[in-house]
Amino acid sequence: MFTVVAGIGIGLLGERAHRDVAIGIVLTLSLGLGLLFLHFYTAFASQATNVLFGNVLGISLRTVIVLAVLAVAILAGLLLIARPLLFASLQPELAEARGVPLTLVSTLFMVLVAVATSEAVQIVGVLLVFALMVAPAATALRLTSGVGAGVLTSIALAVIIAWISLTLAFLTDWPTSFWITALGAAAYVVSGMVRRPSVRETQSADAGP
Repeated sequence: MFTVVAGIGIGLLGERAHRDVAIGIVLTLSLGLGLLFLHFYTAFASQATNVLFGNVLGISLRTVIVLAVLAVAILAGLLLIARPLLFASLQPELAEARGVPLTLVSTLFMVLVAVATSEAVQIVGVLLVFALMVAPAATALRLTSGVGAGVLTSIALAVIIAWISLTLAFLTDWPTSFWITALGAAAYVVSGMVRRPSVRETQSADAGP
């Protein structure tokens, strides 16, 4: 519930200030509230490590089922707002002129991101959640030139990184969160060495000689 409220706050604040500023304000406020709650409820202080860094091997079957249901709901929500979201992201002025409710679309998207973040927190924790959510997407952005291809590549990279991390954690007895962040960073660095064809080159190749 708190992440949903935070997502709504980022969506609304992002219309009045820079989105990065809004995210920074909400994140720092969240960390401050977390410290305050731990101060008053010291009985849960021992669980703070799992909240901060996650425990992928400690989730139950019931939690996995809940996460799967939430994942389907998030994908359904993304499909519903995909067209206006893409339009508003690429050409916000034109989208607003065409009657697209930018604030509503932005807020709905941030709510979906908030729910996805709540899922990922149980795996990699609060501090490392962006490694699993941002690294595959950033890597796919470097490797692809289309929206659809980028989304599919991002999903594939996230799944591959997660499974390889679990395997390496089992073999080395190192934390799974470390492997997820390390492999995500490595994928991003390696993708920078791969030259993505530009749109003009792609069009020239399609046109032929």
